[in-house]
Amino acid sequence: MGELTWNFDPILVLGYKAHCISSAIDTGGFKIVENANWDRGMSTSLRKGVTETPARSTGFMFFLGDMPLVGPSIIREVLKKAEDGASIAAPVFKCRRGFPVYFNRNWAPQLIGNVEGDRGARDLIESNWQDLSPVFTEDRGVTMDVNEERDLARIKSYLDEEGLEIGV
Repeated sequence: MGELTWNFDPILVLGYKAHCISSAIDTGGFKIVENANWDRGMSTSLRKGVTETPARSTGFMFFLGDMPLVGPSIIREVLKKAEDGASIAAPVFKCRRGFPVYFNRNWAPQLIGNVEGDRGARDLIESNWQDLSPVFTEDRGVTMDVNEERDLARIKSYLDEEGLEIGV
């Protein structure tokens, strides 16, 4: 696949322990936005990111901080769907939608006004499934998150199977 020509204004929305996180990671190139309402669910961070996005942006691509295995090739494939005119695009692994998720700018009003709680835009996607352009993948990393210590064993197993290493 050829190189895509995209301009990004990356926004990192931080909630719980925002200061600790921002001081512990490299935030270079990101506009850091603090979500004081993080305890009301993922949707508050999603809305914060959308409202902080420059008006010239043609869309939004959402990543989750607890999904460390989303790689550059799947990002390029989702962006290719967007470039080809997709309204919503996301990877799908074995019938399960993963991340990152792209929304065209036309979805901004619904992303700001119609998402609630800790489901993010899941309900919006499910009620508008006909607008989803899936990126079918064999990479289960697009669906693997780390919420508890036991999830780390799944991540390690994945990395071992794929012959990958990470620096800690």
